[in-house]
Amino acid sequence: MKVTVEELNPVQKRVCVTLPLEVVNKAFDQVYSSIQRKSKVQGFRPGKAPIKLIHRLYSQNAALQTSEILIRDNLGQALVDQNIRPIAQPVVENSDLAAYGQDYDIKALVDILPKIDLNGRHKGLNVRLEELKIDDSSLEKELKNLARRHVTTSSLDQETKATAGHLAEISLKAFNKEGSEIPELAWKSTQSFLLGTQELHPDFEKAILGLKLGESAKTTMIIPQEASFPSHHGEEVTFELHLAELAQAQLPTMNDDFAKDLGSDSMEQLKQHVQNALQSEAEKINKNRLQQAISSELIGRVSVDVPPALVDSSIDEMIKKGLSKAKQSDLEQALANEELRQNLKDRARNEVHVSLLMGEIIRQENLQISDDEVKSYITSTFLKDAPADSDSQIEDYLKSFGSMLKEQLLIDKVFEFIKSNAMMEIKTTVY
Repeated sequence: MKVTVEELNPVQKRVCVTLPLEVVNKAFDQVYSSIQRKSKVQGFRPGKAPIKLIHRLYSQNAALQTSEILIRDNLGQALVDQNIRPIAQPVVENSDLAAYGQDYDIKALVDILPKIDLNGRHKGLNVRLEELKIDDSSLEKELKNLARRHVTTSSLDQETKATAGHLAEISLKAFNKEGSEIPELAWKSTQSFLLGTQELHPDFEKAILGLKLGESAKTTMIIPQEASFPSHHGEEVTFELHLAELAQAQLPTMNDDFAKDLGSDSMEQLKQHVQNALQSEAEKINKNRLQQAISSELIGRVSVDVPPALVDSSIDEMIKKGLSKAKQSDLEQALANEELRQNLKDRARNEVHVSLLMGEIIRQENLQISDDEVKSYITSTFLKDAPADSDSQIEDYLKSFGSMLKEQLLIDKVFEFIKSNAMMEIKTTVY
């Protein structure tokens, strides 16, 4: 076996393996013998057809099987001999099948991990971060939202005009200056708003107030720069609002009875539950923002040659996650959609870039997660209300999720390490 290696770039090599005809012929002989044993040829007992006839009848099938066997049995060994560690299944570039009595060339594209030179650049990052905090106004706002979700309604006379305190079901269409409809700025279905509570855009509410059931009104505005749909920023758009339903709204009284209906013992306990939920949500958002900010700074500071195979794998995982409940046929179609894959490519490349850097930081800084840290996390997250003697439950979690949790906690530790060595500029806003 002769092996040559061509370095295409820092993360890809082309490996060429030449197998002598003796090796090729031996593999062919084994394949033909196997075919002969299983063959059923007219005029001969099963498995007893002459080998020359088998050669003539099954040459194409034998060539395909032999090629697969030669690649399977020799490419991996060639990589080991050359000390090449692929990070994904090598892409075999052969177009020709093996032929009896001839040498066989195997060509494969192999992706490998890049060499990463941190040179201390993961320390001293300049990180700007906007953190959320929870205060009394956050709690008050969420309690109002809670009351809104439990509003009751009573019918109104057809001639009643929309005013504050009414629950309005509204549809919305959008038109450009030429009068053509802009579907992406319209609502796909009617939406419900409690008038007088700032739920609805002020210009839209102004247009709705005073309308009767079934009436419509128009309002024109310039789409602001901070709005969604960048292609319409600065554009003059006319919105047509239609009042589809109108009812008198009655918000619940926020007392112990209301709290009990929601499973709490008292209003004070409900407030505490809401406060805890808000705090937990803010912590998740802050953690995500921190990791995004650090990741962005790292990518800008430390360049990495990203292996294409890892990018492709990351795109696959994104699509699978987004279509986790889709039919298999729809998933396969999405995975093969080149336009979709191209749209996800930059995001996937950045994720792999950061992942590679995280791995190198873990290695250089010798960061680890102990079993005790995993157990502590399990106890505080999943077994808060468990009895003191919950060791068996902890062990069950460790068996089922231990590896995944350890990996998650290690990534969190890397980001905290980077944060502790960074120059942080933090702006706080109320959630």
